[in-house]
Amino acid sequence: MKKKNIMKAGFAALAVPAMLLTTACGDKVETIDVNRYNELLHESAQEWLSAQRDYTTYNDTTTQMKATSSYTLKEQVTYKETAEGESVTKEFDMTVSKNDKQRIMINRDEAENGAVAVQVVYESKVVTRGKRANSETDLLEDYEKTYISNVTHTLVKVGDEYKYFRLRTTSNKVTGEEEKEEHKTVCTFASVDEFKDAVQDVINEHNNEALSTFYNNTPDMYLTLNPEFYEGEDTFGFKNGNNSGNSFGGEGSYDTNYIYTNVEGVCCEFKGNKPSSSSSTSKFDFLDYSADANMSVTIAHVAETISAPANASEYEEGSVAQLSDLIANIFEIMG
Repeated sequence: MKKKNIMKAGFAALAVPAMLLTTACGDKVETIDVNRYNELLHESAQEWLSAQRDYTTYNDTTTQMKATSSYTLKEQVTYKETAEGESVTKEFDMTVSKNDKQRIMINRDEAENGAVAVQVVYESKVVTRGKRANSETDLLEDYEKTYISNVTHTLVKVGDEYKYFRLRTTSNKVTGEEEKEEHKTVCTFASVDEFKDAVQDVINEHNNEALSTFYNNTPDMYLTLNPEFYEGEDTFGFKNGNNSGNSFGGEGSYDTNYIYTNVEGVCCEFKGNKPSSSSSTSKFDFLDYSADANMSVTIAHVAETISAPANASEYEEGSVAQLSDLIANIFEIMG
């Protein structure tokens, strides 16, 4: 299997348990059945979710999403065992660990900004470890690659203008040698309506991705996971959902994929009739490698005041056309 297909298959598999993601499931007060749980879920949607769909009624939220994964596979390496020896090709383990974090703040602090403001911070760290041939001696050696990417998107009113700031920093470190880059771009919306449309798009995407974790729960899912449903004085949810399964198929005539998936500890909790947290732990076994993944979502119903960057004057003016792919790139952890 080619590396790009390995990554594609891996992240496709990670999306399987992503419908049900909880970091803190709370103490069970009373066991309830699925019908009572669905009643409570419906009440939450009617009382809280209904206001979250529109720019003018949106209540502040800070959503934290985390996804960690690692996998190990075999990689062929051609090298020399001795300086005078012939080249040989052998297989060695290569491990890849990925840690993604994303914070989405949506703040309707009209007294401060005169408009809804949004900030999305995405952090990604990928560490690859394996064996390779030394570029000068061709002898076998260990290597480690660390790639770190940070992107901060900020949509905010500045004075009488509406701005989109984008800061991207990257660090690429290979066995001690490091390269860093930084890009700062600012775009100015042509009108307040254009700004509102962009914020509404972020709200819609947030709802479709993060909130679906809590509300997109089907009867088939309950049967598959068989979780424990509970209700407390100020909480309700489910916990201890588990499931395992196999899938088989291929993208092309010469690429056959098989995967065994085991999902454990799936739980989801609401507090004060609002979504609070969800999480899952998953293990995947492919024909030629294995992977582990942990995913979580937490939602706090507050948001800090969002302002333009302190060094806003250092940002280079970008084309308004860059705004067209804002939503496509802003929720990278969910892509």
